Amino acid sequence: MAHDASAIPSDPTSRLSPAQEMRLRHADILAEDGVLRIDPLTTLERLDGARMVANARVLLSALADGPVTATASRGNLPRAFVRRMLDEMSWHPLQQERLGLDERTTFNEEDVPDLSTLRRVLGLAGLLKKRRGSFSLTRRGEQLLEADQAGRLFALLFRTYFGKFNMFYEYAWQDDLEMQARIVFSLWVISEMTDRGGSTAAGSEPPGATTREIAQMVARDELLWAVMEAQQVAWMVDRFPRAVGSVILEPLEDFGLLTRTHQDAATSQSYLRSWDLSARWTATALFTTAFTFQLDPIEPDGAALEEAEWAAFVPAMHVTADEAFDRYLTDGASPLVRDAGSHISMLIDAWAAFLDSREAPRRGRRSGGPRGTREAPMTALDAVATAPTFVEDVRSLGRPDEPGPAAFAAAMVADFAVWCAENELIPKSMAVRRAQEAEQAAGRFGRALRAGTMHEGGAPDSAAAALREGGTPKDAGDDGLAPPARTPAAAPGDVTPAQLRLVPEARATGSTGRVARLTVTLLDTEPAVWRRIEVPLGSTFAELHTFLNVAMGWQDYHLHEFGYGDRLVGGPELNDGTGPEVEDEEVLTLADVLAEGHRMLSYIYDFGDDWHHTVHVDAVEDALEGVFYPRCIDGARACPPEDVGGAHGYAVFVDAMADPRHPEHADQALWFEEVCEADTFEPEAFDIETVSRLLRIAATGELAADDLDFFGA
Repeated sequence: MAHDASAIPSDPTSRLSPAQEMRLRHADILAEDGVLRIDPLTTLERLDGARMVANARVLLSALADGPVTATASRGNLPRAFVRRMLDEMSWHPLQQERLGLDERTTFNEEDVPDLSTLRRVLGLAGLLKKRRGSFSLTRRGEQLLEADQAGRLFALLFRTYFGKFNMFYEYAWQDDLEMQARIVFSLWVISEMTDRGGSTAAGSEPPGATTREIAQMVARDELLWAVMEAQQVAWMVDRFPRAVGSVILEPLEDFGLLTRTHQDAATSQSYLRSWDLSARWTATALFTTAFTFQLDPIEPDGAALEEAEWAAFVPAMHVTADEAFDRYLTDGASPLVRDAGSHISMLIDAWAAFLDSREAPRRGRRSGGPRGTREAPMTALDAVATAPTFVEDVRSLGRPDEPGPAAFAAAMVADFAVWCAENELIPKSMAVRRAQEAEQAAGRFGRALRAGTMHEGGAPDSAAAALREGGTPKDAGDDGLAPPARTPAAAPGDVTPAQLRLVPEARATGSTGRVARLTVTLLDTEPAVWRRIEVPLGSTFAELHTFLNVAMGWQDYHLHEFGYGDRLVGGPELNDGTGPEVEDEEVLTLADVLAEGHRMLSYIYDFGDDWHHTVHVDAVEDALEGVFYPRCIDGARACPPEDVGGAHGYAVFVDAMADPRHPEHADQALWFEEVCEADTFEPEAFDIETVSRLLRIAATGELAADDLDFFGA
C-alpha cells in the first residue's frame, strides 16, 4: 500500500536509533518487564475516564453475586443479565443511540458487541470462567475487583485486549497479525503523535494527530492492505485508516488514553465514528503518566561494529561469494534447497546472476589505478549484505498478490546466511537479520493466503517467468525442471484462516523415535467429525493442543483443557484457585501419560461452546524413515465453524444452511458470510493431504515449495 510520506506531519521514528526501533517492533506486550511498562499503582480516581475498566468492574461485581447460567443455544450471557449490564455499565452516547436503549427491552449478547468483547477479554485474562454451562468469577477476578487493585486490573485488561484477544474480532476488517504483533511500536508512535505537549503538524494545527495521519505511521501488513485496497471501490479506498480507528484508536479511547475532537460537526453525530478520518486524537494525562517505554539509550549499533571488524579481515581470511555458495549447495547443508528441488533452482540461478552483476563494477580498471588491475572478488560477507536487494528485486518483479517468490528468495538467502555464520564466514548478527527478514516475508505470504487473496496457479512458475523477464540466464527456466501448476486437492477456501500460521509455538520432533496414532472424535456430532493423526510420542500437551486444533480445523481462538483419569492438563490461566489443579501442558508429554497406562484422553476446546473430543491412542510405533510427523492418515467431515453455538447450534446451522426454506436459513447464511467470509458450507468436506500439510506448517513454521501449488497460491 503506497503512502504519501509528505502527508505525515512528522515521523517520530526518525528520533530512534535502529536498535531502539527494532526493540519496539519486537516488543512483547504481555511482558510486564518488557519495553511497555504500565503503572500498576494507578488509582481508581485516575482511571475515571477508562470506560473499559469501569465496565469490567461492573461485570465482575455482578458475577461476584453468584454464577450466571449461559444460554443453551450459543453459550453466551443470558438476556436478563445483558439487560442488567446495559443499565449498569457506562456507554458512549453514540452507542446508546445505536443500541436504542430507551426503546428496546430485549437484548442478546451478540446485539451488544462491546459487552461480548469485554466478556471474552475477561475470560482470556483469567478473571471469569465458564464451567458446566455457567459463568462465574475466578479467585484472581475477586482479587482485582478490589478498589486498590484498579491499576493492576487496568494493566491486565490492556495487555490482554491487545496481546491475547483478536482485536479485529468484532469488526469486518481482515485480521492483520503483523499490526497486532507490532502493537507496542504502534502505541509508542501514537503516544508521540498525540502528546498534548505540542502538535506534530506544521503551522497552527492543534496538538495531536488525525486518524489518517496516525494510520500512516502504525505497523501493518503492507501486502495485505495493498491487495485489499486494490479490490475496493473508490469510496472504500480509506479502508486501512478506518480499521486503525476501529481496532486501535477507539479502544484506546475506551481505556481512557485518548480523547477526540471532530472536525466536522455533522460527522460527529454519526455512529460511524471510524469514518471520521479527520477526527483529531490527543493523549490524556493517563497515557502520559501510566505508560512508559523502556528503550535502550542511543548507542552505536553493536552489530554494525561487529561487521566492520569482520570486514577488515575478509580479504585475507574468508572465501569468495561464489566459493561459499558452491560449498553451501554441494555440502548438503540446506534442507531448504534439497526439499524444494526444482522449484527453487531458478532462484539459485537468479541469485548467482545477481551476485555476478553486483561484482561486475568491481572488475577492470580502477579509477586512478594502473590498467589491468582487479579489485578483490566479492566475499561471502558482501553477498549476504546485498541479499536484501536481491529479495526486493524479486518482489518488484512479481505481482502484489503473488508474494511467494520473494518469500522463497528471502528464505534461501537467510538459509545461506545461517550456513555462512555456522562456518564463521560472516558474523552471526548478520545471519540473524537475514533470518528475521525471511520470517517477515514468509509471514506476509501466510497472511495473504489467510486473506484469500491468492489466485489459482503456481507462484513458482510465475516466479520463473518474472525472473526470466528480469534478465536471469535463459537456461534457468528452460531446463524443464519446473512442472506446471497442478490443481490443488483442496480449494483454498477449505482452509480456515488461522490454520496457516507460520510461526506457532509447537514444534515437531521430526521423523525419528516413536510416534503415537490417535483417533480424535468430536462428540455430539452426527454423523461424527473425526480425525486419525500420528504425532511424535515426545510431544508436550501444548504441542498436542496445536496438532489437535489444526487437525480438527479449529482456529485456536479459545481456551482448552485436557483430561485423563482424574487429572487435568492445560495452560496456567486455568489455575485460578477455585477449581481442581491443572497440570502444566508445557511440561507434561504424551509419553508420560502413556507410561502411566492411560490410552484415552479428553480434549475440551472453547469453554463457551464446549466442544468435547475423545482422543484414543490406537498404537505406538517406530517412526518411518523419511516420513514427517505429525501427519493425518484418515478422517471424515468438516470442522464446525467457530462460535456456532456448540453441538446444538451446529446441528441447527447445518440444517438451516442446507434448506433455503428453513426459518433460520437467512440469518445463518448472513452470519456465516459475515463471520466466516464464506457463502457455502460443505459439512462432508475433508482432505487428508490438506490436513497433513497444515500440520507440517504448524509444526515447523515453514512452507515447502509445492505448498504454493497445492493451495493454489
